[in-house]
Amino acid sequence: MEGDHLTGMQSGGTPRPLLAELKDVLFIAGRPRVRMIFQRDAEGRVIGFIDRREGEDLVWTRVP
Repeated sequence: MEGDHLTGMQSGGTPRPLLAELKDVLFIAGRPRVRMIFQRDAEGRVIGFIDRREGEDLVWTRVP
């Protein structure tokens, strides 16, 4: 959180505002082919994260 919004950055990069496209889908303005997608279980807990770039998915799974 930075003020009233989320920011994100890659290692050594500049923080950029993360914008919500849908409830669990975030994007960065100016990067139309990149999405950050949170996966949830039936109770609504985050169980995974997908970093989608140019249609290719990098899937992260939460380890209990």
